[in-house]
Amino acid sequence: FLGYSPKSKQLFFSANISAPINTGIYSVPLAGGKQKALSPEIGSARAAFSKTFDYFILYHNTANKPVEVSLRNSDGKVLRTLEENVELNQKLESLSLPQVEFFDFTTSEEVNLNGWMIKPKNFDSKKKYPVLMFVYGGPGSQTVTNAFSGNYWWHQLLAQKGYIIVSVDNRGTGARGKA
Repeated sequence: FLGYSPKSKQLFFSANISAPINTGIYSVPLAGGKQKALSPEIGSARAAFSKTFDYFILYHNTANKPVEVSLRNSDGKVLRTLEENVELNQKLESLSLPQVEFFDFTTSEEVNLNGWMIKPKNFDSKKKYPVLMFVYGGPGSQTVTNAFSGNYWWHQLLAQKGYIIVSVDNRGTGARGKA
């Protein structure tokens, strides 16, 4: 829960509605009604609202794209782009780094788990590669998010050295419900 606007009678919140790997910013009328997405559905969003909830600063990124920052009104309309990270995005494009790929699978206990993988640049499915399994299985933790991670550069370096890097969230991770 991010807050309430008495003026518009709207509740503002963040949630993993589109998928457990994505975090979006939403509003919903206090009297009930349909929720409205105020941020892109894909990726990771964080918001800092003004005291009146008329405006907010949105920080949005994906696993393969660094943060972009924008000023928005309470309906989610972009009023001004504050940071696009143009230089960093150009640098990333020039490096032709492998993309983070998301996947999911069902265990033998019928539990669906999410994961991501980074393969070496010139991946050959007929070749064997060493695999680094990146996991943190603590309660409420989540490593499989569509967010530009602090470990991004380390994982990219390992991929350049010929490793496949994989992360899988276990049953107890966040954004998946009580079960």
